[in-house]
Formats: sequence, C-alpha cells, structure tokens
Amino acid sequence: MLLQFWRHVARQLSENKALHMTSSTVIVTRPLAQAQVMCESLSAAGFRAVAFPMLEITALEDKSEIDSVWADLEKYALVVFVSPNAVDTFFDGHERTWPPQTVAAAVGFSGAEAIRRHLHGQVFEVIAPGVEDRMDSEALLELIDASRFDGKKALIVRGQTGRELLFSQLTARGMEVVSLIAYHRQPPVFDITRAKLLASLLSEQNEWVITSSESLRFLISFAERLGEDRAFVAKLQSQRLFVPHVRIAETARQLGFSRIELTGSGDQNLMIALSNKV
Repeated sequence: MLLQFWRHVARQLSENKALHMTSSTVIVTRPLAQAQVMCESLSAAGFRAVAFPMLEITALEDKSEIDSVWADLEKYALVVFVSPNAVDTFFDGHERTWPPQTVAAAVGFSGAEAIRRHLHGQVFEVIAPGVEDRMDSEALLELIDASRFDGKKALIVRGQTGRELLFSQLTARGMEVVSLIAYHRQPPVFDITRAKLLASLLSEQNEWVITSSESLRFLISFAERLGEDRAFVAKLQSQRLFVPHVRIAETARQLGFSRIELTGSGDQNLMIALSNKV
C-alpha cells in the first residue's frame, strides 16, 4: 500500500507539472527499505534520487518481552505503534488473532497500513492520521479520546530511542502506560564504499530528505570522519535539507545548517515540497 501511495503521488505530480529533471539529486536518508520505495517514486516523477540510509533497523536478539506481551495482549485497551518498523518487528513471528477489544493506533499513515497488512481479514479498530493529515505524535494524540481509555492499560511499541511525548501525554490522560522496545535504531557501518559515496554526494549541491534528528546527527558524524579539516562538514552544512517537523529543523539549525525547507509531516507534503523547490 505504501508503494501504491507513492506511485499515486508521483503520477499526480507528473500530470500537473513537467518532469523535474534537474542538475541536483534528491538524497533519501530513511532506512533502506523505505528509502528504496521513496526513490522509486521520485524517479517516476522525474527526479534523480539516491538512497543513502542513515538508520538501520535491527530486530532484538531476545524477543522474550515481545512474546510475553503477545501472550497477554488482551489486557491492553490501546496499543500505539510509533512507526511501520515498530509494527513489523512486533508482529514478526506472531501472526495470530488480534484481541477485538484492543484498539491499535499508529503515528502515521504508513504505520496504519502496516497494521492492516498484518491483520488482514481480522476485525479490529485502528486510530491514525489520514494520508493528507499531519503525521506525528501530536496529531495522533488529537485523535485519541482520553475519556475512552481513562484508567485503562496502554502499550507503546517503539525503538530503543525516540521521543517520550506519547508516554507522558497518555499517562497524563489517566492511562496506565507500558513502553515496549521492539527494535534497535543504529547508524549503518561507515565503510569505504559508504565513505566514497558520501564524498561524491557532497561534491555538488543536492537536496537531502531528513526524517529524523537522529539520522542527521549520524550524517554529521560521518562527514566529520571524511577529513580532519572539517571541510566535508562545511560542504554538508551547505546542502539543502527537506524536513517534515519543526523539531528536526531546530536540530538542523543547531548543527549548523541554514538551507532548511520545513515541508510539514506526511509523505505527500514532502513530495509536494520537493516538486515546488527542486
């Protein structure tokens, strides 16, 4: 479904504007699988696109805690998934019946689609922003009726790092909240192949899609390792960034970037911003 969504957006852009063949390239720093999907659709819309993942998603070696949660999942009135990765790692090896009284929730449209894929054919309820809505924790919190879950148990499925907003806000609304780490987020290995590609990408002005503050910090650290004189850091800081959220934009400014395009959350807004600016 996510690939179909990107293709739909690409078709709309191609119909409304001329193809966007430019001298610059769009660099997508999402985890590999998501970056490849986005690059395919960017290419279909006429962009030159390169996947340069700055986060790797790895499953836990010890899944006993996930197994324990699945064994008693019906005790949770609400299960919130922070990302599609959270959905996939939580369901991995647990393709079983979802408790009908347990409401699933996702921070974004793609997370909701991942839930529907895993629970295909089952009866369940999903709370999530729509494809054209803002997609962040704040938007999801606006959709959750606090009175409906007051005094009940809620589970947040997440990686080992990330914002604590959902936990604190759901707790403040009277829920008994448990946080479950389902995967690790880490930088990719900085090998000679990746170093050469990064140096090449920084040799000209390009457009960089940055969808997490963490990946941007990793990117800076990689540029620092390319040369002791920090020349590559300066080249990176001169690139134009496309970011979906104000907190990522603030991180970028703190790290010395000045060419920052705040697109608004949601892949559709990101695609439109790229179409208008590139």
